[in-house]
Amino acid sequence: MRPIHTLILVLCLLMSGGCATWRPGGSAFPHPEGYTLTVPAGWTFHPAVSGTDLLATRDGLLLQNLKVNTFKLPYTLPYSKTILTSSLSFYEIIEIAVAEGKADQSLTGFTVSTQTPVTIGALPGLRYDYHFTTDDGLRQSARRWVVPRGEKLWLATYIAPARHYFERDLAAVTAAIENTSFRPAGQ
Repeated sequence: MRPIHTLILVLCLLMSGGCATWRPGGSAFPHPEGYTLTVPAGWTFHPAVSGTDLLATRDGLLLQNLKVNTFKLPYTLPYSKTILTSSLSFYEIIEIAVAEGKADQSLTGFTVSTQTPVTIGALPGLRYDYHFTTDDGLRQSARRWVVPRGEKLWLATYIAPARHYFERDLAAVTAAIENTSFRPAGQ
């Protein structure tokens, strides 16, 4: 085995407990949290990584990643300590998201640039774009989708460096997320 292949194998084992848990995108994946998502073709995904429902990437987690999380409400945010409840409006959610981003000391220059109502899987949701600079000086852009589902909040977040990666993959990720379907509770 060539040294680079050995290195890749070791990194996969350390990062995910085994490379077999990562799956190729391109086909519908029904997640146990009650949604079905088709990760874009050419991407790989892991259905459950350390507190994340689903984690996907095309070129590597540091270059771009898509995370999907489901939170049971009420939920206390880690930085602002604001409590999310099922009674919040979309506008309140945006205000709280901005406060949370600004409270995270590792994100400098946090700004929200757009916010748009969307329908995902026949459920009303909200999509917003935000931007920030990391501690290392890397300018990042992100798009987040928020869908309240009764006593749960479904979030999908796509983050990539603002130059090159974000725009390159934005259309494919947006199409994948906005074509997600949700199963009725209990299925």
